[in-house]
Amino acid sequence: MDTSLRRAGPDDLQPLMTALYRAKRLALRRCNKAHIRQTYHEPVERYLRDALAGTSGSHCYHVGGMFFMFRVAYSWQKGAPILVEELVLRLGPGGTLADVTVVAETMARELGCVGVVFGTAFSDRDETLSAAYQQLGYQEEARLLYKEIT
Repeated sequence: MDTSLRRAGPDDLQPLMTALYRAKRLALRRCNKAHIRQTYHEPVERYLRDALAGTSGSHCYHVGGMFFMFRVAYSWQKGAPILVEELVLRLGPGGTLADVTVVAETMARELGCVGVVFGTAFSDRDETLSAAYQQLGYQEEARLLYKEIT
C-alpha cells in the first residue's frame, strides 16, 4: 500500500495535463462518451490551474503515483457534508485505486464528512471501474445521464 501523500500545486499543471490528455486519447479508442470527447484543453487547464492554486474549492493531492482531486459538498440526502471525487488519474508508478480510497476516507473523517463519492465519468470501462470500487466497499447509488444541448 502506498498512501504517501503530497499536496499538488501549480508546478504539477503540465504533467497533469499531459497525463489527462493521454488518458483521453486512450479512452476515446474504446468508448464514445460525449463529455470525454468534448473535454477541451483550455477550460480544463483553467479549472485545474485554479484547483492547483487552491482558489476553486477543490483539494489536489498526489497519492503515490496517482493524482486525486476532490471537493467537499453538502449532501441534501444525508443532511451533512460528503467528500466528492473530481478526478483520479495515474501520473506515474506507485499508488493504486485502493490507496486513493484509503486517503479519501481518512480525509473525509478529518473534514467532518459522513461519506465519500467516487465516479466513473472519465473511465472508458465504467463497469470495470465500478466493480473495483465495489470491491473496496463502495456501492453504486445512481447513474448519471447526459444530453448535449446545442
